[in-house]
Amino acid sequence: MIAFILTPVVSIATDSSSIETWENARYKQNSGTLGGISISLSNDSSVHDSMMNIEDFPTIIETYTATWCENCVMVEQKRNEAIDNNSATVIHYHRHYYETQDPFGDNSTENRWELNYGASSINYLGASRLAPTTVIDGERMHPGHRPKSSTLENDFITSISVGSTAPL
Repeated sequence: MIAFILTPVVSIATDSSSIETWENARYKQNSGTLGGISISLSNDSSVHDSMMNIEDFPTIIETYTATWCENCVMVEQKRNEAIDNNSATVIHYHRHYYETQDPFGDNSTENRWELNYGASSINYLGASRLAPTTVIDGERMHPGHRPKSSTLENDFITSISVGSTAPL
């Protein structure tokens, strides 16, 4: 068993308003997500200390999706191409509220998505959760399947290259 540690980070000094390839993921908040460290939880694991530089943390990519969503497949392919050789942890949130078509959804993941990104989704999209939506490092939201630059892959590459702006 492996656990992922995700730490919300508040008071991130960033100004992405001049960059046009994404929306701010957390409406009227300067915060993001930092983490993605894999820790083995098996019984035969030994306890040991380890250190990691902030630059070595993987990019956290959260994707709101659904099994029936055809645009989601294309967006996820472009996202994966943009990740390329970068260290990234991808977390999928599947639609669940009032859904019977997606067996991977859960109310707890819907609640987490809406708590963190619902206000921005409403502000930019008119609803608290729409598939496909991708959030990079808890900071940069890429709603829908239409690129803001020349290609969706370029949008993701630009966003991933920024990295976390956590003041650590």
